[in-house]
Amino acid sequence: MKVGSVLNIVRPAVPELMKSDSPRIVIINGVTANVPEPDMTAVSASRASVKQVAHMLASALAPEIRVNTVNIGVIDTERQAAKYKKTDQSFTYLQWKEQEARRRGIPLERMGTVEEVVPMILLLLISKPK
Repeated sequence: MKVGSVLNIVRPAVPELMKSDSPRIVIINGVTANVPEPDMTAVSASRASVKQVAHMLASALAPEIRVNTVNIGVIDTERQAAKYKKTDQSFTYLQWKEQEARRRGIPLERMGTVEEVVPMILLLLISKPK
């Protein structure tokens, strides 16, 4: 499904992007594309597939369209809050997030935030290629 979603969005966008003076595609993927998690086999495999599709798109569309991928880790979003609500909730949400970060081996021992991810994506969208 993840691969199909990328292709279904990119395919019709290419003709319009070719009209741009600085066309870019940024594909947001997850770190499990590179380091699969044992309890997320299907997700890890589909993210690895997206990684390969992004590489293929970068090769096929270069040099006219620049293609980048941002592989994010665990981000504190409503999706994480929903996962927390499905637990026994013997911890506060903050405690659960810290425990989840440790379980996943995140070096900073915390989940990332949207505010940390957005600037990186914006940088890819506005920077001029060399």
